[in-house]
Parts: sequence; structure tokens; C-alpha cells
Amino acid sequence: MCRGLSLDRPGEVRRRLWNLGRLVLSGKVGGFQYSSAFLEPLWQRHRARLRGHDVINCYQVYPDSVLGDAAIAKWFYIDATMTQVFDDQYSAKLPPAIKAKAIAREAKGYAVARGIVCHSHWAARSVCEDYGIDPAKVHVVVPGANLPVAKTREFLAREAAAAPHESGPLRLAFVGRYWDRKGLDRLLAAIRIAQARGGTFALRVIGCEREGLPADLQDVPGVEWCGSIEKRAEAERFLETVHWAEMGCLLSRHEFGGMVQREFAALGLVALGPDVCGAPDHAGPGALLVGPEETPEAIAAHLLEMAKRGEAYHRLRAAAYARREEALWSSAMARVAAIVEAG
Repeated sequence: MCRGLSLDRPGEVRRRLWNLGRLVLSGKVGGFQYSSAFLEPLWQRHRARLRGHDVINCYQVYPDSVLGDAAIAKWFYIDATMTQVFDDQYSAKLPPAIKAKAIAREAKGYAVARGIVCHSHWAARSVCEDYGIDPAKVHVVVPGANLPVAKTREFLAREAAAAPHESGPLRLAFVGRYWDRKGLDRLLAAIRIAQARGGTFALRVIGCEREGLPADLQDVPGVEWCGSIEKRAEAERFLETVHWAEMGCLLSRHEFGGMVQREFAALGLVALGPDVCGAPDHAGPGALLVGPEETPEAIAAHLLEMAKRGEAYHRLRAAAYARREEALWSSAMARVAAIVEAG
């Protein structure tokens, strides 16, 4: 991305990077995407028009030709360093030599960059500690919700926040495709425990199919399985489905950030979020954080407390609703642009 960034299109860039990332996670590519043979052709057709501009790379590596071109002011905007990616149990098991070459290329890029903007303080610490980069060059800007900004603003202007009920089921939403990594099993187990203790809950699950869950978690009372909803093509449906909730839930065991937390924050929801890696920065001001070691019994206690709609619930709700604009991409990109302008 260059100066003149569109404030309503970063999600498209992220999807392209995610498609590339899925190849890495699948293990079907042996590190080719980090090599000169891959990077040079990818950048070559754009290099001439990049000269004289600030370029923000949402990937951790540049090709050598760009690294050596002093006419291109190089920046990064990353969710994690490769050291963190390669340490992730869910990532590809690449040979050590390939990892070392990729990290060396990454380190060279950080050294010559004007600045490195990170999605979280967790990622920023790795840039400084693992790569020896001066903290003055490292910044943190939490990304925005992967929702169309104009449509989300229009929706929120039209729809009042879903009012909490004084009694009745606490309305919950879960969004994610990978139930094990995202902790849907932890949430369902906790709901079942909380129900046995007298709590009532209504949960909408978006992204995961009921049949993919363990058999003992497929029939928890109060769960509505909504299937997949494309956030951009079906934005109105997604917004309505999630906005119905009083509380958004993500209980990941490992999470670089958790973009759905930005969506919960943009809609002003109270949230139950994961206290792991870079996720706390993404959680927003209305979040209650849960560590990966917390048991379903402990999570059930959190749910029962929120179901009371007492002081703690209303405090989190007020904070989330007051700052929901900060969770949009327009806010994030304005902050990134200010950093680049100052640099």
C-alpha cells in the first residue's frame, strides 16, 4: 500500500495475504513464498511507480531489489514476526534452514525500514527483542474490523444497540471457522455448566458447522447454528446477526490477534476474549479476558456473572459502546497514515 490508502479496502488486502498465509499453514509450500524467486516477480511490475513513495508492506519480507532501492521508503504493518509465526504450533513445519533464511531476510527489511507498525504490543516486543530494532522505529496500531466502513456506520446510525434484558437468556455470538483453535468447544462446555447452575443463554454460531463439533457438544440448548456469512458480500446480514448479541465470544487457545474481536468492538458489544499473544490488544475496552488455561467451570462463572446484567456488565458495555468508532479501519488507517507522515 502507498500513500493515498483507501480507508475502506484494507480487508481486501488482508484477504489476499490470508490466501497466501493458508498456503503456509497447509504445509504445501516449502518456504518458496519467502524466496527471491517468488518475491522479485511479485514486486517487479510495481517497482517503478513505487519509487519516491512510502510503501507499507503487510507481509514480513521485501525482495532484495526493493530493499536495496533507497528511493522507496519502506514500512511494515504486521500481525506477527516470522519468529512468532514459526513458533506457532499451527504453522507449517518448515526445515530450519528455510526458516533461518526467511528470518534473515525479514531482519534485513526491519533494519532498513523507516518504521515497523505492529498489530499488537506482543508483536512489537518481538521486533525489538528478537531483531534488535530500536523501539523508536516500532509502533502499535490495532487493525480495524474487517467490515465495510461506510455500511457499518450506516447500520449503526440506523440501529440502536441491542438493549440488555433484565432477565432471560444472555445473548451471545461466536464467529470463527475453526472451532478447536477458536475455542468454541470451551464456550459450549462452559454454557452447559452455566445452564446447570441456573443460567440461561442464547448463542449464535457463525462460521462453524454443527456437524464438525464433537458429538457431545452438538446439542447444547439455546444454540443457533447460522452457518457461514460472507462479511463483505452479505454485510447487512452479518451485522444484523452479530448486532443481535449482547456479548461476543472468542476463546482461542492461540491467537495473533483475533480480528472478530474488532468486529465485536465496532458493534459496541461486551466481549469475552482470549488473553494470549496479541489478542488482548484486539479485544477492545468492553472485553473480559480469559486465559487459555482457564477451565470451562471458570468460564461458566464469567458467563453467569455477565448474565446478571449487573455493574460489571454495564461498565464493560458502556466502554465498548462509547469507543466503537475506534475499532473501524478508518480509525486504524488514520493512525498508520499519521505515523508515516511523521516518519
